[in-house]
Amino acid sequence: PTSTPPAEDDLAGPTPQPSPTALPENPAPDFTLPGLDGQPAKLSQFRGRVVVLNFWASWCPSCRAEARDFGDFARRYRDRGVTVVGVNIREDAATVRAFAEANDLDYPLLLDADGVVGRMYQVVGIPTTIIVDAAGEARGELRPRRR
Repeated sequence: PTSTPPAEDDLAGPTPQPSPTALPENPAPDFTLPGLDGQPAKLSQFRGRVVVLNFWASWCPSCRAEARDFGDFARRYRDRGVTVVGVNIREDAATVRAFAEANDLDYPLLLDADGVVGRMYQVVGIPTTIIVDAAGEARGELRPRRR
């Protein structure tokens, strides 16, 4: 069956692109990364909550534009079983901390200093956001449009 795509002005942002990580019953790869506090955090520690896993960097204009929205979203939905986890790609803790403070980001921010987790999730452009359900399954994603 074919469907008619929505009109361009009906789209509120980037169009989700199908990929293997968006398929049902696809476990999101677990990882451990240091947080801004220096303590290690694992994706699996959020099991039981929906995780909005956002890969970003402070130098990225689109990431900067969505940062406050993620902060607002995190505060609004944290009591409803949703956790935003920001995974910063290849920046140092001081840079990430300064950006977080300037943009009132109070959700977990993890440091992927060497980009290993980004590669694990096939992040080739940022921002990239992966939705992980409460059982740890990758359920959807938003990736930058390829031009």
